Amino acid sequence: MNPSPIPTRRKIARLAVAFAAAYAPVAALGADRIRLEGGESISGRIVDESAQAVSIEDIDGRVRKAPVERIRSVLFDGEPASLAQARLNAEAGGYETALEKLADIDVSTISDERIRDEIAFLKAYSAARLAEAGQGAEAEAVKPLLEFVRDNPASWRTADALTALGDLLASAGRYDQAVQAYGRLARDGSSEIKRRAAVLAAEALAGKGDHDRAIELFDRVAQSDDAADPLARRALAGKAQALAAAGEPEAALELGRRLVRNAQPADAAARAAGYNTLGRVYEATDRTTDAVLAYLHTDLLFADDPDTHAEALARLAELFGKIGKPDAADDARERLRRGYASTRWARRAVRPN
Repeated sequence: MNPSPIPTRRKIARLAVAFAAAYAPVAALGADRIRLEGGESISGRIVDESAQAVSIEDIDGRVRKAPVERIRSVLFDGEPASLAQARLNAEAGGYETALEKLADIDVSTISDERIRDEIAFLKAYSAARLAEAGQGAEAEAVKPLLEFVRDNPASWRTADALTALGDLLASAGRYDQAVQAYGRLARDGSSEIKRRAAVLAAEALAGKGDHDRAIELFDRVAQSDDAADPLARRALAGKAQALAAAGEPEAALELGRRLVRNAQPADAAARAAGYNTLGRVYEATDRTTDAVLAYLHTDLLFADDPDTHAEALARLAELFGKIGKPDAADDARERLRRGYASTRWARRAVRPN
C-alpha cells in the first residue's frame, strides 16, 4: 500500500459506495479474496502467507501465489463491514476516516487472528501517514508500527509497515533509523521490494547529506533509461538531485532532461517526474525562476499524477514566495491543502507568518 493523497470527505464517501458491491460478495461466498494491481481478483481460501507472497486456493482447487508487490489488498471471510470501508479509505489516502471506521470495531468480539492483525496494521499505518504529514505525533506513531513488525514477521503487510516506518523516520530527520528500516525491508522482501527499499534508503542517505552512498544505491536500481519503470525513474530523479547537491549541476541537469526526453507522450507520471527533477536541480543551483517554470509544467500539463502534482504544488508554494508572488504561493498552498492534505508534501507548505 503506497501513500496516497487524501481526497475530500465527499469523494471518500463516493469511493466507499462505489466499491461496496465489490466487497459484498466476499461475505456472501464465505471466501477470502486477494485484490491485485490491475483489477484482477482471486477468491478462495488463503492457505499460506509470508513477507514475500500470499497463496490462495481458488474455487477450482488450484493454489495460486500472489507476490506481495502485486497485492492491493487481502479481504478475509467474515470481516466486519467497517474494516472493508476503512481499508478503502486508507487506500484512497483518507487516513482520518479510516481511523474513525476502525474505532467502531469491537476487536474483542473477533476471533479470527488475521482480521485482528489487519485492524492493528491499518490503525498503525494510518496514524503513521498522518504523522508524516504533520497531523500527529511522530513518537506516538512509531511504536505501533514497530510492534506490528515485531509481532507479524511473516505477514504480507510487513513490507507496507516497514515502508511507512522508514518514511515517517525520514520525514522527522531520523535518517539513520530510516535507512535501518529500509534495510530490514530489503532483507525480508522480494526482488522488486528490494529495489524499492534501495531507492528509499538512497533518498534517506541523500537527506542526511551522504550523496556518494546515495548515488551508489540509486545506480543499482537505475540500470537503464526505462522511463516506464517507476522505480528506475525515481532512482534517476534521486540521483540527479544528489549530483546537484554534490556540486555536479551539469550532470544533474542532463539526467533531468533525459527523464523528460525518454518519457512517452501519454505517460503523465513519467513526464511530470522529469520536470519535477529539473525543478529540484534548478533549486539546488539557485535558479529559482527556472525551477518555478519546471514545476509549472507539472502543475499545468501533467496534474493527473497525484504524487508528482502534490510535490509540484508544495515546491511552488515555497518558490512563489521567494520571487515575490504571494498570491500565487497562497493559491498553490490552498490547492495542495484541498487535494493532498494527508501527504508529506502538505507538511512542507505551511504558510509563513
